[in-house]
Amino acid sequence: MPNANSPHYTLEDSLGYLVNRVSRTIRQYLNQELRRRNFQVTGEQFAVLVHLWRQEGQTQQELGHELAKEKTTLTRMLNGLEVQDLIRREFDSRDGRIRRIYLTSKGQKTMKKLTALAGDVLTTAQMEIAPSELLTCKNVLRRVHQTLTLKLAVQGNQNIREGRRA
Repeated sequence: MPNANSPHYTLEDSLGYLVNRVSRTIRQYLNQELRRRNFQVTGEQFAVLVHLWRQEGQTQQELGHELAKEKTTLTRMLNGLEVQDLIRREFDSRDGRIRRIYLTSKGQKTMKKLTALAGDVLTTAQMEIAPSELLTCKNVLRRVHQTLTLKLAVQGNQNIREGRRA
């Protein structure tokens, strides 16, 4: 199997390169469509809204972990969504130090429109792909994710046992 040190390795055939490139292109197209349809939300902010729509009441720390975002970056995105009245932050009833994040009524209505737009973007992205090929692609990507997530967890646990930071 080719690797970065192999004479047969090419960047264009690297799974990581391809996944990153596709992700970036989908995000660019989504952002273009958001602007074209006059939404004041970026693709990254949409990702935050999706996670809240799926499970409201998450903390900023939980969202940051799910989205793999640094605290300051996520704070900036949440501030922007709050200014637009798409989210609200409330103190936790059991622990006043914790603030939970919820969609507002406007946020829920906006999400219905945004999910339709995201569906259109994905339909466009996938229109030249047979359903069976798409299913295979998704299953392969899930397996890659599962494999690497497990490796990261094992390595993180080993680092903890050895007193190193993960």
